[in-house]
Formats: sequence, C-alpha cells, structure tokens
Amino acid sequence: MRFPLFSVRGIAVAGAFVVVLQLASPVAALATTGLTLKAKPSKATVGDKIDLSGMLMCDDPTATGDQTITLTRDPAGSDPLPDVVTASDGSYSATDTADVAGVVTYQASFAGTPECGPANATDTVSVAKLPSHVSLTVSAHAVTFGTAVHLTGHLGRGTDSSVLWIYAKPEGGN
Repeated sequence: MRFPLFSVRGIAVAGAFVVVLQLASPVAALATTGLTLKAKPSKATVGDKIDLSGMLMCDDPTATGDQTITLTRDPAGSDPLPDVVTASDGSYSATDTADVAGVVTYQASFAGTPECGPANATDTVSVAKLPSHVSLTVSAHAVTFGTAVHLTGHLGRGTDSSVLWIYAKPEGGN
C-alpha cells in the first residue's frame, strides 16, 4: 500500500495564519502486470491459420483467471478479433486466418482491474501472397487457317486480378 504523507493548506483567520494538515487515506498500489502474445507461425501464406497465445501475469496470481483480453489485428488495431477469456493460470489462446499479404501485427490488450494494472503486447506475422495459377485449354490442337479456336482460361486462388487477357501473335509478327 502507498501512503501519501499529507497535504498542507494555509487559512487566514482574524489576522492569524493557521496551518491545517490533512492526512490522506491509504491508496492501494496496483500490482505489477505483464501480458505476452505469441503469433505462430511467424511466416505464413494467405489462408493459413495463425495461432495466438499468451499469458496474463500479475503479482496476485489468483487475479489472472477469468479476465478478458481484447485482440486486434493490423493496421493500428483497426480490425478487432473476438475477445478471449483467460484460464485460471492466466493463459489464453485464439485462432485467426491470414487474409491479407504483408506484415500483420496482432495486439493483445488487458484493460486492468483493481488488483492488476492494464497491459499490452504485440507480435507480427509475415504473410505471403498465394502463388498465382492460370490454366488454359484449347478447343482443338490442330486447326486449318481461318478456323475458329476457343480458348478457356481459369485464374486460380491467389490471383489479384479477375481478368485474363489472351492475345494472338501471328508467326513472325510483333
């Protein structure tokens, strides 16, 4: 517990100066709080599962169970994930799916309680794009000049565009 000593106030009464000491009531100090967050794997591909886990620690270990941890995803906590509740030992876990390429930052936040102060933790995952896949089928492999040929193209997962362009280049042409 912390005990602020006192506060001093001066009051002028009928030509005399009186000093009043006001003793403060004891104030409980917040316990030291720690929060960890680990995102695994540290390198992933769009669509991969990301396991998030961590631990809430407090000077009073009985105060870490059944606490709400707020999880967010990059950028700057703008994409909230479902909150998680700590187990009796202060541990927590959640799962996310990498849905965008780049460096993704995860943040865990604990708002604090009368027994434990607030805390934050972050971890990052480097997410790669899916490789692009294109398949092309031809209606006929050998044709006579002037005969129509039908080409069908398919863009697979991981392709940023939804358009497939096919150009004809006559032999010897540019």
